[in-house]
Amino acid sequence: MGDRLVVYVAQKMVWAGVYRVSREAYKSDELLYPGESRYVVRLEVEPIVEPDDAHYVEIKTPELWKQLERFESVNHKKSGWIYNAQLAASLCQLSDSDTQAIINYLKRPASNSR
Repeated sequence: MGDRLVVYVAQKMVWAGVYRVSREAYKSDELLYPGESRYVVRLEVEPIVEPDDAHYVEIKTPELWKQLERFESVNHKKSGWIYNAQLAASLCQLSDSDTQAIINYLKRPASNSR
């Protein structure tokens, strides 16, 4: 409990929120959405920052990109950069400083988002 989950929407290439795990993982066979695959391990979360989709932040936003240590040696203009940044996996670990930078950026006034 207490871990933070940073939401990156790959299809839109945006940071879309940060949540704190508020309960130990548990198993459930209950379907959450019609037609979904079964995701039996569940986490309860509380929002730290949860912008609406009009205020998601593009991953290549220069001001934020420069703050993230995960991207220090990643050239986003080269093909395959998403793999070099290790964001292609379902779950990957970000540093505390990267997570905090994303939180701070998502909390900025709407004029600074996409």
